Amino acid sequence: MDCYIDKRTGTYAETLEAVGLASAIRELGFRGVRVTDQGTQFRVHSDQDSAPNNALSAGYLYVWKKSKESECPTIPSLTTKERRRSATLRKEQQRRLKLRWIPRK
Repeated sequence: MDCYIDKRTGTYAETLEAVGLASAIRELGFRGVRVTDQGTQFRVHSDQDSAPNNALSAGYLYVWKKSKESECPTIPSLTTKERRRSATLRKEQQRRLKLRWIPRK
């Protein structure tokens, strides 16, 4: 797969656009994504022609509420019970850290 970004402004704008596009393409599941400078344009290239079907992720865990949806989604997810447990553990850890902290006088 090949994508081309023309250099129009003479600034880093097109560089950032090419790097962002390469990052998005990697997130879609393409492997071996490369950005090359070809003088008047950047080439974003991957050896793969198509992405795997299940490669797309939300970038965070989906919180699944059983009462609202009958089936668990196929994307990485947490149940509401797991989310609450995680939040409780995080609060407990923060409380322990505060107990260990002793201010200097």
